[in-house]
Amino acid sequence: MVALSSFAVTLCALVACVHAQPSPASPDPRLDSRLVNLESQTGSDDRPLGQVIGMSTLLLASDEYSSRLPLSVLQGYGTTYDMYINEVPDLLVPHWHAIVVTDTWFPHIEEVRAYASEYGIRMVVLHSTPSDIDTSHLRVAADETKATHVAFDASPVTADIADVMNINGVWAVDELQAQSISALEGSEIITFMRYINDTPIAGASEPVAVIKVDSVPAEDELLVLTDANPARGSARRSAEAKGPVSTGKPAAFISKTVAGTEEMHFRFSANTAAIDEDLRPSYVMPTTFTHFNLALGNVWFNWVTRGLYLGQRRISLGIHIDDWFINTQLLDTEEIFRISGEDVEIAVQWKEQLKSILPAGSMVTLEPAFNGGGIKMFGIDESDNLINASKQHVDEFNWVSHTWTHQNLDWLEAVECNNLEKECNPDADRYTAELSYNIRVAEGLEVDNYGSLVPVWEGNEMTPAGIMPMNTTFSRNSLVTPEISGLWPASYDSTPPAGRKAYNKNELLHKAFKANEIYAVTGDNSRPELSAKNPYHGMITTAKQYGVADLLIMPRYSPNIAFSCNSKACLTHYYDDYGACSFVTYGPSCPGKNMTGDAILEREAKTATVPLLQYRHDPYMFHQANVKANEFRGGQAPLVGQWMQLAIEDLLQYVNKMPIVSRKMDDLADLYRKRMSQDNADMKAYIQFDTLGNLMSVDILSENDFDVTLTINQASTAVAIVDEADVTEVHGLDMNLYKKIFGNSVNRFKMTGVW
Repeated sequence: MVALSSFAVTLCALVACVHAQPSPASPDPRLDSRLVNLESQTGSDDRPLGQVIGMSTLLLASDEYSSRLPLSVLQGYGTTYDMYINEVPDLLVPHWHAIVVTDTWFPHIEEVRAYASEYGIRMVVLHSTPSDIDTSHLRVAADETKATHVAFDASPVTADIADVMNINGVWAVDELQAQSISALEGSEIITFMRYINDTPIAGASEPVAVIKVDSVPAEDELLVLTDANPARGSARRSAEAKGPVSTGKPAAFISKTVAGTEEMHFRFSANTAAIDEDLRPSYVMPTTFTHFNLALGNVWFNWVTRGLYLGQRRISLGIHIDDWFINTQLLDTEEIFRISGEDVEIAVQWKEQLKSILPAGSMVTLEPAFNGGGIKMFGIDESDNLINASKQHVDEFNWVSHTWTHQNLDWLEAVECNNLEKECNPDADRYTAELSYNIRVAEGLEVDNYGSLVPVWEGNEMTPAGIMPMNTTFSRNSLVTPEISGLWPASYDSTPPAGRKAYNKNELLHKAFKANEIYAVTGDNSRPELSAKNPYHGMITTAKQYGVADLLIMPRYSPNIAFSCNSKACLTHYYDDYGACSFVTYGPSCPGKNMTGDAILEREAKTATVPLLQYRHDPYMFHQANVKANEFRGGQAPLVGQWMQLAIEDLLQYVNKMPIVSRKMDDLADLYRKRMSQDNADMKAYIQFDTLGNLMSVDILSENDFDVTLTINQASTAVAIVDEADVTEVHGLDMNLYKKIFGNSVNRFKMTGVW
């Protein structure tokens, strides 16, 4: 919790604060755009100053558990907020421009309403239950419902309110204490979600909503909601279906209250989620109320902030393919396997077909983490055409180094250590080879110095120039370390995972990282010593723990798709005979043995839905054998591609207007560092209005230098006044404005528009 008062005084001294209620202004004709040029503005800095309101969300929770869902939403956006549990801060000064209350039994809700009325602030109640205030304040009457599903209302304003959520979606609320309301005469109520009735449909495994329909849906909506998985439990729709036109009882509404304020209410527990206190998904999550409520966060957050906030939202789907170019011994067989050029061709074709279901602005691909020794030096039979296909389609993928030979960065193999296992460490020359050779290949250069740096391979074929010119798709400053080696901190004193031996504080390696300009590596979310408490942060190394400071260790997930499986039959073997079904850390319940490979892929893919809805950026670890083409819906697709498509389709049931992007590792590292820099800055932000209630600016104060993002949502009436120095990006329904913040000064986004 951050105290704002001292900075508020500082800002008022700078801009002569006047605490006055902003009055309505005439619509600005420029509001058809969220950006206008600075040259077109005259006198914007000369407008008299009126209201100044802190730009932060006030989260008020009745207990710690009820705070988790809204906290996850706010963290997902990377926005500014203050949270209080069972208490309220000093509400005499307008520090907050949006209020989120977890439920109606929060003890100080009337004090909060008085603040909202005084300063014209919107408020959302995530679990609104019947109370005396319904009639006198909201102008509604309590009602009951036995419905088990909910959908968006068909009112004209619903599309804006729904934001990026799938407006054609139907979601179960049978675990969310559903209740309803009826509007009283003279009330000003917008109902944007309604309950719908259920009836069994032949062949369905659970009740499916019956909805009225009016027109043809988009192709991607048909694929996601019907063709993709008929047993998914989503609403079946005929060919002419468009979306729910429900006349059922209200489930969520916006009230223009007696006090003249606006409040959004959910008549079911939209504050409930199966996530722990660190916002990570629970071990078992057989039902989907968490998914639905996370998706709803887009609805209430953009409404309550009026679509103007600090932070941004991104869906990141990074798929690392470790061991590209080298062989894998398949699970419980003697077979040595490497993917072929045909597998690469099929992956490219599948990727092209996937575009038909992706939201606008998406860019989804694989990211081979390659071992360049497998190109020539290992002498692997090239008749599989992998090298040529990889070169031909190099721009179709992102690429990152996985070391030259897949060398464990702590311990040499026994053959290089007098037959001693995990006793000899690589020397500086070996580190230079492992880290620099892939970079040379990616830059189109030859590698011809095996003898001096990797003696065990002396005499093997050289790797010629121009074999893999990766250019902009290669992450020059990142590395995926084999076996997550080289990352044991000095303080590590736990039992390593099976087959691993810790080598604490490998300073020689970390000096080699720095010398070779490697600034980011992947960790493993199953290793606590490599996991930041905040799931949106990576770990930054220190000289005390690693010998060298400022390397980013970013989180990474490991799905239960065995690295040594290249077929669906292998996945079934892994589940049945290795107990892998129970390895999954969260997701649908484990149904027991004899699952098909298709069912396993779908189950594993669904474990990605919650992190994606949380806007987490953790990439996922797969391996080269998983790229093998297998049968999929009458055609062929890589095993990993099938996992990806199933994960995306599950996500699109909830959110289908946000671009899905596979960022290369260098760009992902930059995203993590900027987020951490902003979170760690002592930042205070304020919205300035003129005396007519028009927006003037968003001002940011801090003692630190850092990067910040201001977002203007599509439904917002705010307009940014930009010049050539400002960097902007349209991402989905959002306009993002980027600015470098300089400490001990007022940093300003110039604005216009009404509030």
